[in-house]
Amino acid sequence: MIKRILYYLTCLITIYGQNNEQTVGLFLNTENSSPGYNLFAPNSYNVTYLMDNNGNLIHSWQSDFRPGLSVYLTEEGQLLRTQRIQSDLFQTGGHGGGVELLNWDGSLDWEFEYADNDHWQHHDIELLPNGNILILAWELKSTSDAVNAGRNPSFLGGGGTPLGLWPEHIVEVDTDTDSIVWEWHTWDHLIQDYDSTKSNFGIIAEHPERININFPQGGSLSHGGDWLHINSIDYNADLDQILLSVHHWGEIWVIDHSTTTAEAASDSGGNNGRGGNILYRWGNTTAYNMGNIGLRFLYGQHDARWINDGSQIMIFNNGIGRPDGPYSSVDVLSPTLNSINVYEMDSSGYFGPDSLDWRYIESPPTQLFSSNISGAHVLDNGNTLITDGAHGRYFEVDSSGNTVWDYINPIIHNGPLYQGQPVPPMGGPNSNMFANHTFRIHRYSPYYPGLVGQDLIPQGPLEFYYPTPVEILTPEQGDTILVTEENIVSGFISFTWSVSTDLNNDSLTYDLILFNSNIGSHYFTTSSNHIEISYQTIADFLVNENSSAMDILWNVRVSDGLAEVMSSNGPFIFNVGVIFLSVDSDNSQPDNFLLYPNFPNPFNPTTTLRYDLPQNSFVNITIYDLNGREVKKLVRSEQVSGNHSLTWNGTNDQGKLVSAGVYLYQIQSGEFVQTKKMVLMK
Repeated sequence: MIKRILYYLTCLITIYGQNNEQTVGLFLNTENSSPGYNLFAPNSYNVTYLMDNNGNLIHSWQSDFRPGLSVYLTEEGQLLRTQRIQSDLFQTGGHGGGVELLNWDGSLDWEFEYADNDHWQHHDIELLPNGNILILAWELKSTSDAVNAGRNPSFLGGGGTPLGLWPEHIVEVDTDTDSIVWEWHTWDHLIQDYDSTKSNFGIIAEHPERININFPQGGSLSHGGDWLHINSIDYNADLDQILLSVHHWGEIWVIDHSTTTAEAASDSGGNNGRGGNILYRWGNTTAYNMGNIGLRFLYGQHDARWINDGSQIMIFNNGIGRPDGPYSSVDVLSPTLNSINVYEMDSSGYFGPDSLDWRYIESPPTQLFSSNISGAHVLDNGNTLITDGAHGRYFEVDSSGNTVWDYINPIIHNGPLYQGQPVPPMGGPNSNMFANHTFRIHRYSPYYPGLVGQDLIPQGPLEFYYPTPVEILTPEQGDTILVTEENIVSGFISFTWSVSTDLNNDSLTYDLILFNSNIGSHYFTTSSNHIEISYQTIADFLVNENSSAMDILWNVRVSDGLAEVMSSNGPFIFNVGVIFLSVDSDNSQPDNFLLYPNFPNPFNPTTTLRYDLPQNSFVNITIYDLNGREVKKLVRSEQVSGNHSLTWNGTNDQGKLVSAGVYLYQIQSGEFVQTKKMVLMK
């Protein structure tokens, strides 16, 4: 009996204890944070969220696709979003496949798929002022194509589908006609010093405007066909230029957008007169054979973007392979652009600068290390909003590096976590990724045109909150309830408890749980904080077990439809006894002699003894102490068959009250003898 009760109590341990420590959601929001609304799309989920600085959901859009990877809010209040289309082709980080434009109400306004055997959208897109969209994509070049372009054959392979090389290209799509109106291809701007029989053979250090098809040494062996892995695209309308982050090379590139498609495939034309060649590159001088490892600044970087009206560039520098250890930083530099908008090289033949204008690192630096994705951008008040993408952390720092806003994404692959649940890791033991990983977050000003006139009423936190545990009230611990023939029809037990609250404003239900090792568990569900259980229901439990008294445990759990939380102070135990001739009042005849447990037990000052006689009999009922001495003769007479009961008032044969202790009561009728124990308390 005790083991079964302990097992039951173990099963009812409250899950509310998980959220004693905060794990997700808003950790910090100071008056120095920049006002606005935060847009993000968790990588593993198909919902995009707009959230205020207090961590409250403002709006959301559901898609048929996970992001692939970037999302933006347009000035018309539409969600511009990439799509992750499932396929075995071009399977690597940043895999996308399409673009969609969703209205504020979630309806689809426009959709464009850019994914087939020869090309595949990935990572990022850019909305142009004219409404067209720049799409970043891989394109397939076969092994023979690569060799014919001067690729060292030993640099080919490494797995990945499709086989071959996946150089990058950009297409500009007119959303009104779904036509491609401009293109740029890395394949048109190659150089190599491996095969002198090819037309693109040359001295790489003399052509920093071109792309070395054999860099890095070893080629794509560790990345399959994903040779460059460009992971962000940004547009400068004043210069009509495009900024790219080339992850595998540790570089950023600037190219001209003012060209025609034909000019973009050449080395002439456009505002700069250099066609589609690279106008500016920075981050790793070894990429164009300048060879000074000391001038490498970028290590697996993401999210290169122009800031401060295009005068500077901000980059999230992930820090993969950084010589002084793995840590991430946010780096700001001023490109070497002269007064006539030409990017100058220094006398040593490489692009500057040699130093940064500003850098953010944590203390110690390794406190912030995101091995992939991530980003940063400048806010209206000059602060910087940073995405630690691998860990789903978004935080804002001022110019001095002080954190003024801090939030951890609670969304994983199957939706929001409950507050207090730890964010699960992803991958193996050496993985740097959590299940709430996010490509990046963007904060829009409260005055952003796409938000003006929209319903921006806070709807509560994104993370789930367990309902608060109730406190059970009545019946109280140790209460005794007596069911008799007089009250069984109209009587009831009123179970009451406190009201639970739920920060997510979910509808709550309460389950009353009654348990005894003999009757098992019984559940009664209500939306109120009280419920009445009839005496008849309780009596049936006892009669079905051929018992006249029973200890019953009771508890309450509250549910929001997903989580269930047990009470903070339960379970309670109450004792119930049944005293009447027949539960069903049908004058049924007993089949056997039977002595029932007395009720209540323990007792003070009186207790009731019940017994059944299947036939007319001479009956002796006697009370003894533990030494076998007779204390009281309760019955010594001929009795008719049926259900019988009597009361002992704790006195002996002389009418005096006996002392507290354990007593035996025995029935004897013919050959039938049965003895039970009872406890008198003072």
